[in-house]
Parts: sequence; structure tokens; C-alpha cells
Amino acid sequence: DSTYAEKGILTGEIYDEAGAPVSRARVSFKSAANSSDTLQTVRSNREGVFVKTLIPPGRWNVEIAAAGYRTVLFDTIELKKGDHLRRTITMRPGK
Repeated sequence: DSTYAEKGILTGEIYDEAGAPVSRARVSFKSAANSSDTLQTVRSNREGVFVKTLIPPGRWNVEIAAAGYRTVLFDTIELKKGDHLRRTITMRPGK
């Protein structure tokens, strides 16, 4: 399907400082070029894994938030056509 070839994918694992998975973390995407351009939010599963498909090429700011943890922000992840990027995130306790 050419739709998938034209888009990017971001996958990742979210852990706490002790290495335990963080489930139900909210992963949000906003365009770095136009902050009103957002994508559907995804959540991590019980193993702390998230997958976001069909991300248009471009530069994206990615925010990870979970109850009881400090929010993590990745400024400007750049995705090109067909990219499949993977990130491992460690979240710290706090607000």
C-alpha cells in the first residue's frame, strides 16, 4: 500500500527509572512547523510499548505523559518517507 510508503512510523518503549514498563502513557504529536497540526494520541500498552503509524513526513515534537511521572518532550524528531524510528524513554517520578 503506497499510503504506508509515504508515511513514517515511530515505535518505542517507556520505562520508569527502575526499568519497569510504564503502561497507559499518553504519546502526543505536534508539528514543529505548525503547532496546530496534531496527530491522534496513542498510549503505551502493559509492556510500555507504543506504536504510531501513518506519520506524515516532517519534523514533529513528541510529548510523553503518564500519571505520577514528569512529562518527557522530544523536540523535533524528523521523519522522512518510509522511516521507522524507535525510541526508548525513561520517565522520572513527579508531576
